[in-house]
Amino acid sequence: MTKNDNLFINIFFCLLLISLISYSVIVSLPQFVKSHSIIKTKIEPITFRAIDNKLVSISNIKTPFALFFWSSSSEPCRKIIPMLDKISEVYKDKFLIIGINNGESLEDITNYFKDKNVTFPIIYDEDRLFSANFDIKNIPTFIFIDENKIIKKISIGKPIFIKSIIDDLVD
Repeated sequence: MTKNDNLFINIFFCLLLISLISYSVIVSLPQFVKSHSIIKTKIEPITFRAIDNKLVSISNIKTPFALFFWSSSSEPCRKIIPMLDKISEVYKDKFLIIGINNGESLEDITNYFKDKNVTFPIIYDEDRLFSANFDIKNIPTFIFIDENKIIKKISIGKPIFIKSIIDDLVD
């Protein structure tokens, strides 16, 4: 192979890499823009039924809170639930986490939590009707909401700075 052949191959692979990166950004951009377009909007009052049969009403929540969209089939979600439970205990009267299961039946969710002791409310959204309001496509997804029911932040995937996000909301 000549120097020109090597140069051509290197240029080809560089262009291919740039194309793949550009494609992945373009594909994910609509979800990013759509989800971030609801920041600073007020969440509608809604009442959920938790898996323990208690009602959870958004209008009755007086503290900042997070909606945590999850599924038991997602390993990142399963790994983060114990951490969220600890956070829920630490911020007990200052911040609430509401776990919203994304598409599983009440029976499946109840079975999943049978041997787990979780202190934050777990809601089931079997038909994904509530999730559709926020265009939830990826899990875990967190929607952080202040005490005035205004959406402040959306985090797709494990929020790296969850403690600082919560601290900003409760201060």
